[in-house]
Order: sequence, then structure tokens, then C-alpha cells
Amino acid sequence: MTNKRCGWCSDDPIYIEYHDQEWGKSNRDEQHLFEMLCLEGQQAGLSWITVLKKRESYRAQFFNHPIQTIANFTEQELALKCQDAGLIRHIGKLTAIRDNAIAWQNMKAQDIDMVNWLWDFVDQQVQLNDVPDYKLAPAQTETSQKLSKALKKNGFKFVGPTTCYAFMQAVGRIHMSNNTFHAYAALEAGAALVPYQFDAGELQPHQVEVKVEYCGLCHSDVSVINNEWGNSVFPVVGGHEIIGTITQLGSEAKGLKVGQRVGIGWTAESCQHCDPCVSGQQVLCTGGSVATIVGHAGGFADKVRAGWQWIIPFPEDLNPESAGPLLCGGITVFDPILKHQIQAVHHVGVIGIGGLGHMAIKILKAWGCEITAFTSSLDKTDELKAMGADHVVNSRDANALKAQRGKFDLLLCTVNVSLDWKAYLNTLAPNGTIHMLGLVLEPMPIPAGALIGGAKSVTGSPTGSPFALRQLLQFAARKNIAPQIEVYPMSKINEALERLHSGKARYRIVLKADF
Repeated sequence: MTNKRCGWCSDDPIYIEYHDQEWGKSNRDEQHLFEMLCLEGQQAGLSWITVLKKRESYRAQFFNHPIQTIANFTEQELALKCQDAGLIRHIGKLTAIRDNAIAWQNMKAQDIDMVNWLWDFVDQQVQLNDVPDYKLAPAQTETSQKLSKALKKNGFKFVGPTTCYAFMQAVGRIHMSNNTFHAYAALEAGAALVPYQFDAGELQPHQVEVKVEYCGLCHSDVSVINNEWGNSVFPVVGGHEIIGTITQLGSEAKGLKVGQRVGIGWTAESCQHCDPCVSGQQVLCTGGSVATIVGHAGGFADKVRAGWQWIIPFPEDLNPESAGPLLCGGITVFDPILKHQIQAVHHVGVIGIGGLGHMAIKILKAWGCEITAFTSSLDKTDELKAMGADHVVNSRDANALKAQRGKFDLLLCTVNVSLDWKAYLNTLAPNGTIHMLGLVLEPMPIPAGALIGGAKSVTGSPTGSPFALRQLLQFAARKNIAPQIEVYPMSKINEALERLHSGKARYRIVLKADF
């Protein structure tokens, strides 16, 4: 994953910042769109770096003002501005900014939404202009010609088809290559995420490319961003609870089609030839498994790629907005239910009722089990019972734990902190199991006698196989299981991360792609 810049971008820091942070990013801000349309006109006959170096002066004289204010500038005011050495001192170009503001306001007076009007020329979708080299890109297109004609008809100036094409690229109406991905990345451990553009290279035969619609936010994303596990590869593009639609298929991909809605979870690829893979346990691959967000760009992006075996078809009856967390947290709690052959007659305890725990309750309720929720937040009691918990126990109350002795066929532990493991082992029925899902980094002191006497066990698992993921999504669609979520636009990703870090999220956060 390389941050490959376009050939027109020199090593000038102003150029680099503009290219990396702004150019090509889809934008729907009215003031910004007006500014960029006018600045592209100021470039006529000059280099773009000349305009960029004068941009702050243009903002001070024009674009920091409301468009209506710009429309009211007099000839005398424009003549005075033309004396500013920080501007391109061409009275015709400066007057065009005022005239464009008048035209803009006149269209708004006709109840025209200018943002949507501009986006309508590309059918509200980003257009791809896939060329192997920017030097081969056209100077104008049929779309830019139509936009130019419409703008001129409404009184705009310095808006020829070449200027309009440059404008469309600058504000993300057109992407020059379908191998260029736009994302949010942490450039170093613990850093805030910033806009990041990279060249994904050619699609490999076994890969599928997916346009991201929604992506869940998981504590594992935070762990990788902060390099808590020591295996992060920077820059990190997180996101592994992805819902989107297929845009490209590699030649080896099977059973999928372009335009199909699909999901991608924690694993992006597995070798398909080691013993776990050929036995249907690809999640345990020993021959080259690739995590979606470790050394691989994840779903905090406009597009993502993964091996076709890990592209999970999405049921029509499932809500794409809320389903993303099922692909990580959901499968994490669902897989042990399958492996331990849990039935409706079993009593299952869930330790920790956060993102994973609340999904466990919803799934187990649909499964028909008796459910006990262990939580330190008893203010959640009514909410947890509404989700499906039959009992709620204070996990910090030693006497309450003792009262659960011998009850549980399975305990799903979703927390990542040390607990009184002996006390929880005592709550297991004979042949019962504590199944670890939270990554507790400290050693677990487990007395052998507590295991042997009741044939009890402590197990663990990561997520699940592609087949288990398919089963979960189908089960969730059939039983109307949906995680409880809060939705943020992906452009507010740092706010969403802070919300997750604060522990206030109820219960999962989903990002909606808005590139």
C-alpha cells in the first residue's frame, strides 16, 4: 500500500499537501465548491501551483466571505483588489469571481440546490476515468462540456470545458484511476486518522473489489491503530466490518457478480491449501492468512479488496446499515455457539455486555437459550432484559457469583481484563465451558482441580469461517437480529473513535461512507 502521487504533483510542500489532503476528495460543501470552480478559472493560462501559492490571499479577498457578499462587490472594490500582489492581477478574472457569485445566487433564487445541481452532471456518482498515466487523461470530456455549456448559459465566466474537467477532478466528481483508493489512515501509532490516498495496484485474479457503503467500528481497530499487539503496519487503514457492493471481480472469483451487496470481516485472505483451510476452518489458516487491517487496507476507505472466498453474500432481508458488526463481533460470539453445539435447552452466560455481549444476547435469544448477563453496569438491567436476557447478575458481587454455582453449560467471556476465574469456573455445570473471546493479555491462573472434577474446560476462538459467516447472516435475516448501533459519517471518524474510546457508545458504531 503506497501513497502514490499523481505525476503533476511536484515536491513543493504546498502541492503535496493539496494533493494528499484535498484533491480528488468528494466534496458537497457549497462554499468550497464555489471557491474551487472560481480558482480553476483563475488558473487559465497559468500553472496550478501559481494559484495555490496565492490561495490564502484569494480567501482573504473573496472566499472567506459569503457568496452573496462576493456578488455585491462593486467595480471600485474589484479595482482595489486588483492592486493586491497576492492575487493574479487580471481584472477580467477577478471580475469573473464576482459575476460567478451573482450567477450562483440567481440560480439559488430559482430554488436550485447548487450542490445537487453540480452533482447531477455525474448522476450523483463519482465517475471513473481509468487511464494508465495521467498524461493520457483527456483535457475535457462530454460531461465537462455539458457542465461548461450549462454554467455559461446561467452567466458564469471562465468556465470552459477544460476548466470544468479540472474542477470535477479537484472536488472528487471524477477519479482518474479505479486503482486509486481514498481512505482515512493512522500514519503512526496512536495518531488521529487523516485523509489518505493510495494506489492499490492491479486487481489480482483471486481478489474482489468492493465499494464501501458502511463499516463498523471495533475495539480491534483501536488496538491496531495504537499498535497494542505489536504487529501493526503503518499507515493503518482500519475497518473490518464492511458492507458494500462489488465493483470488480478477479478472473478466479466464483459465485459472485458485479453490483452484488456483500460483507467482509476480519479476514481478507487465507491460503486455501493448509490443513485448516481444506477442512473448512480457514479462520485458523497456517499458510498465509491476511487480516483485513494488518498490512492490508481495510474499510475506512471508499473501496476495499479481499480474496473471493472471504466475500460473504448479503441476504436481501438484512439491513445493510446495521449489519456490519455481525461480521466481526457477531461471528465472534456465534461461532462458539456452533462449535459447542449449544441447544435451546442450554443455559448460557455472557460476561461483559458491550459490543460483543449485546450481540451474544440477541443471537442466543433467537437460538432459544436461557441467558444470564454478567455486567458491572446494573443500570443496563432493563435494557438487557429487553434485548433477551433472562437474568442480569452484578459481575462485581462475589455473593451473586456464588449463587450461580453449577448453572452454565457455556460462558462467553467478551471482556479483556482479568477476572476471578475460579469463581466463574464454579458457575459451570458439569462438562461446562468458559469460552474466551476477549483478548486478556495477563496469564490466567486456572486451578487444574476446578477443571478435572467437573470435566470443565476453558477454550477460545477468533472469528469464524466463511461458511459460519454465511450461516450467521442468513440466521440474522431470518430472525431479524440487528446490532444496536450509532451511525456517524466516515468523515467524522475521529469523533466516532473518541466516542468508542469513552465507552459511551450503545452498543456499536457504524460509519457511513461519504467520500
